[in-house]
Amino acid sequence: MKKIFILILLVILFSCQKTTLKLTLTPKMSDDSQLVPTREQFQADIVANARGGKPGKPDKPGKPPTPTPEPPSPPPSTGTKIIYVNFDGAWIGQDGRNNDWAYQVGDGSGFYALPSNLTEAQKDSVMDDPILSFSEYNVVVTRDSNVYKAATGWKQETVVTPTKFASGSGVSFIGSGAFSWHPVNFVFEESLFSYALYVGKIVTHEQGHAAELHHQSTYNPDCTLYSRYTDGAKMGAHWSTIGLWITGPSTCCTCIQPDKTILTNVLQLK
Repeated sequence: MKKIFILILLVILFSCQKTTLKLTLTPKMSDDSQLVPTREQFQADIVANARGGKPGKPDKPGKPPTPTPEPPSPPPSTGTKIIYVNFDGAWIGQDGRNNDWAYQVGDGSGFYALPSNLTEAQKDSVMDDPILSFSEYNVVVTRDSNVYKAATGWKQETVVTPTKFASGSGVSFIGSGAFSWHPVNFVFEESLFSYALYVGKIVTHEQGHAAELHHQSTYNPDCTLYSRYTDGAKMGAHWSTIGLWITGPSTCCTCIQPDKTILTNVLQLK
């Protein structure tokens, strides 16, 4: 009987070690649980835009200018990175690509992220922010799934969806653009009032995570956290401003993150 008890104990210990190993290997997920605009902020921006003025805070820049539409591009050259914004829904399951999400969200059997409810005009507006934000880097920002599928190097798909399975406005694995299995990241449009300006900003934010960026945060003089999201930073909170790639504290008060240097290293300049 004693031998049987010892054998059972060893099996349990071995199972625990396997579970610990699996958790250790899970990619680091961004924590955007508090990155959501308030209804008051949304209403102020809607009113400002309706009047033709700058949305939000009057002492900061307003909505970025709409980039000049470009004709359909030829297939990107070797080495070009791809940012694919998917409004058409996606199956997230045990496909060898999104296993991590399937396990993070539920029992691993998978789920369906519904297509976006945004209009075509709104979808076009969503694209403005990531196109402008990544314009100096060797990146193609596209809605064309064929361009994404044809790419073999660094690429990242963002699914814009009303299907919300986490708190906040979106979620991504840090550095996922370089993962060989290319897991998608998500933007939850209804957490953003389905407002194209906000949705575009969070597409950029989640793509920043995919390019190895953490949040830009603000700390008190004693190094305690003041705000998880630095106001006006693309990797912080910038609902009413163009938002900037900045150099500042990130995961700790002395952990300085130079956004543009990291983006240049990961994506390269054009």
